[in-house]
Amino acid sequence: MLSDELWEIVEDRKEQNVEERRKIMESGGVEFSLNFLTNCAKQLMQAELDKFKISVQLLQDYYHAIEDKILPDSPQANISELAFAENEEPPPIEQKAEGADENLVESW
Repeated sequence: MLSDELWEIVEDRKEQNVEERRKIMESGGVEFSLNFLTNCAKQLMQAELDKFKISVQLLQDYYHAIEDKILPDSPQANISELAFAENEEPPPIEQKAEGADENLVESW
C-alpha cells in the first residue's frame, strides 16, 4: 500500500536525520567556532584599548608642545592586557609577505 511505503520512507529519513544531527553535535565544530570568535573579539578589544591609550598620549604631547612646556617624563606605562585562559595563546596575526605590495589584498 502507498501509505505504508511513504511511512517507511519517512521513518528512514528521520533515522538518517537523527544520525546526521548527532554527528554534527559531536563534531565540536560549533564549540571551535565560538572559541575562535571569542579570541577574535578579545584581540579587537585589546587593539581598541591600545589605540585609545596611544591617542591620549598623543593629545597630551601635542598640547604640551603647543604651550612650549617641557614634556614631563611619561608615567610608568600601565599595561592592560586582556587575559586568556590558562595555557591559551591568541591566534596568530596574519603578516604581509616580504616585498609584497601592501595595496593588494593577496599580499596579506
